[in-house]
Order: sequence, then C-alpha cells, then structure tokens
Amino acid sequence: MIKKLLFILLVCSSGQLLAQDIHFTQFQMAPMNFNPAQTGAFNGTVRIGGIYRDQWSIFKTPSVFIDAPILNIRKRDWLGIGFSAIKDEAGSAGLNYTGAKLAVAYHLAFDKKRTTVLSIGAQYGLMGRKVNRDALIFEDQLLTPGGGTSVDYPKIRDAKFKEIDAGINLRSAFNKSVNMNIGVGLNHLNSPKNGQLEAGYKLPMRLIAHGQLNMDYGKKWIISPAFLYQTIAAGSELELQGVGTYKFNPDWKFRGGLGYRFGDATEVLLGANYKNLNVGFAYDIGTSGRNSALKNIGAFEIAANYIFKLIKKPKVDPVIFCPRF
Repeated sequence: MIKKLLFILLVCSSGQLLAQDIHFTQFQMAPMNFNPAQTGAFNGTVRIGGIYRDQWSIFKTPSVFIDAPILNIRKRDWLGIGFSAIKDEAGSAGLNYTGAKLAVAYHLAFDKKRTTVLSIGAQYGLMGRKVNRDALIFEDQLLTPGGGTSVDYPKIRDAKFKEIDAGINLRSAFNKSVNMNIGVGLNHLNSPKNGQLEAGYKLPMRLIAHGQLNMDYGKKWIISPAFLYQTIAAGSELELQGVGTYKFNPDWKFRGGLGYRFGDATEVLLGANYKNLNVGFAYDIGTSGRNSALKNIGAFEIAANYIFKLIKKPKVDPVIFCPRF
C-alpha cells in the first residue's frame, strides 16, 4: 500500500507535469516563481502582487510577492531583492506544498539608456509538505473489521527542506516599437530531499524557459506573442500565447487573447492596466482525457500587481532677490 500512496503523492505534488509544482497560466504575473532573475526588473520603487489559481476545484494555489530595485551600480546597473510565498493544496486530505523564498538579482545594462539588460538571479527558500493523515483511508483499514490504525500511518510525516533556484534573463528594446523578454529558470537546483514518506525521495530539477515579444501596431495596439516551456524528470509541457493590448487612453489599457497548452488546455486570457495597477484573469478549458473525467471543470486564475513610484522632490536653495531702488 505504501508504494501506491507514494505514487499518489508524487502525482499530486510534483508530477503530472507539474500539476502542482508552481503552475500558473499567467506566468508573467508571477515573475519570481518562474525565474528569480526577474526580481526587481521593473521601472519603479516597489512592486507588490499576488495570484490565485483554482484547478478542477481540487488544486488551490495562492502566491504573493514583493520586490524592489535597491542599489544602483555604475550608474546603469542595479540590484534587485524580493520575497515570495506560496501555498499549494490538493484533495480532501489537504496535501500541501508551502513555503517562502528570498531572491536577489543583478541587472547588467549594456548601455546608458538600459535598452538591453542581462539579469542573473538566485533565490533560497524554506519549503514544506504536509498532509492530514487522519483523512486518509488505507487498504489494510478497509480489509480489517472495525478499521483500526493502518501500519502505513506512521510512515507518512510532515517534511521540511531547503530549495535553491537560479535563472538568467535578457530584455532588449530593438526600437521604440518592438521589445522582447526571454529567460531560463532552474528550480530545485539542489535536488532537495522530501522526507514526507519514510523512504524519502529527491525532487528533480525543473527547467523553465519563457519569452515574450511586444510589438506596437499603430498608435493603439500592442501585439504580444509569448511561450513557456517546462520540464521536470520525464514530464514536459509547452504553451503558446497571443495577446492584444488596446491603449484606450494614457491611463487605461485593456488586453485579451488566447493560449494553448499542448495536449492539455486552451487558455482564455484577459486583463487591464490602470496607471501602475495591473490585473489579470485566465481560464483553462481542458482538452485532455482528464477533463472528461472531471466533468469539464476548468481552471481559473486571478492576479494583480501594483508598482509604487516614489519620486524625491529636489531640494532647491532659496534665491533672495535684491530689490531695486
């Protein structure tokens, strides 16, 4: 029975690719979860945000983050720091993956205007996995009159472990109308051991490649194709997205588009920007066999982030004009 339980835990916690290894359709709205090199990569003082995903009404994943560019170097480079937290919960037994991470990134600009910036980042986290053992029913309990305590019960425990992630990212503006962002992140770089089961097992390294191209089309539209590729152990996934943003006025922008996660789901993407506030919504329409088994229940996400811009007022010495006589 313990082998069957191990399979279930692996599927729920790290497999199915990634059913639950930080899995968001709006990956642009959770930058540090996918690539720590994106920490502090924005124009402003402090950025705070969050995202919530509900998948099939089984997996529920909230995540929050805060980051900031804190130190200018060489008058063109800068250092970014950030903090993120996540809780991923699945099933009636409350199997969850919870923790927090600290991130740092160095942003190397190739010119004074920062039109091309190469970023290298890393993050360190304390993570844990828990499950409510009392909500689990084991095979030997079903076969024993009166139930009782399973022999497998004490073999399942809470686990705590440390994670190290790293990443690299390149942002470049080709001209005033076209810019791109592309990067690679490595999660579980240290292959931490999850001791939730008696024997324990190592979490395999997860590779994440992502990119987005933004192109102005006329004065009102921005067209943004994007991709995300992830692989962990023997599983992998690829998703492509295409989003159009309409500039209603200098303060308001509205966006909408579609995406496709190959062999799994069609994605509907919506969002809006008001000044420094960015909100987003996504809905996954399942196209795999799992969707039929789950009565066509999709997955939805809501997300938002806000960039604070604190501008120091210059100190101007008072000027005393001498009156004319």
